[in-house]
Amino acid sequence: MHEPPEYEFSPPPDLPEDIEAQAAPYGWLHESPADYLSLVHRGTVVVQGVIIVQLLMGLCYGALVPGLTSAGITLPAWVDMATTAVGFVLSCLLICGWWMLTSPSTESMSRSRRWVRALVVFSAVALGVRTTLLFMGGGSIGPNGIPNFSRPLDIAFWSVMALESLVSLAAYFPQLLYLAWLARGVPDEPMRRRAMLLLWLGPLLMTVGLVLLGLGPLIALVLYWNLLDKFRKVFKSIRAGHGRLDASGMDLA
Repeated sequence: MHEPPEYEFSPPPDLPEDIEAQAAPYGWLHESPADYLSLVHRGTVVVQGVIIVQLLMGLCYGALVPGLTSAGITLPAWVDMATTAVGFVLSCLLICGWWMLTSPSTESMSRSRRWVRALVVFSAVALGVRTTLLFMGGGSIGPNGIPNFSRPLDIAFWSVMALESLVSLAAYFPQLLYLAWLARGVPDEPMRRRAMLLLWLGPLLMTVGLVLLGLGPLIALVLYWNLLDKFRKVFKSIRAGHGRLDASGMDLA
């Protein structure tokens, strides 16, 4: 097996003073505790896994349901129940993944990290409220597939769901800002630039790309996943380097 490449500390020349003032020292990830690196590594893996499963579910649902509906075939009730249950588990995993990925360290002075964590907490509360309303009978759908707003429980359920969706979309921006800040700790300037690029390219692909290309959202999701995968490899490499140092009896502090 090939060992992951090692990322060595190499401060870029002419580092702007404002970056040094608002960010941790370049390459600080290499000096981070092993438990912190383990948390952010596992968080990245969890977020990536959730994205893959959600993508596969979306593709299967989008490909099968319209064809079955046009053929007059109605899906059994247990399919909807199973889909809802899986969606709940994936939402919980995504919340846990980002909570681990934004774990605080001695150098975590990033404002974007605090924003991501605040939105994660909101998502957890909203998920709990939405699930409670669902068990109370809210979230019904009319025969034409349109959400039902005839009862207070339904209005509350769909309102919470809409707000939860808006917060999830808004979280995209602080997440990328946090990843850009985190890339300074590698240090990896191309990764930082990639995160900053996706700040505007992602929304562009999700909107204009959907109209012009049709596959814009899928392309944006792949680019986002690939960025997370680069961080996963970096965390794995740094942890492997720590393990080799620990095995040799050297002080990692």
